Amino acid sequence: MSDNEIINVADAFPREERDLYRQGVASEILNRREQLLAKLRSSGVMVIDTEPDKISAALLDQYLEIKTRGLL
Repeated sequence: MSDNEIINVADAFPREERDLYRQGVASEILNRREQLLAKLRSSGVMVIDTEPDKISAALLDQYLEIKTRGLL
């Protein structure tokens, strides 16, 4: 699941010097997460990347796709 707080920190306009450090760390976390998701997908892993409040719908959609494709 994606983490909206980390996304918000990475996208926020820094107001203080420490905000720059927080933003840098948040950006690094997001970058590494994207690299990991890409690696999983390229290895054939089905990945659902969604916000926590949307996980139920995303899981159902993914399940229906798997079932339709006969992968179950």
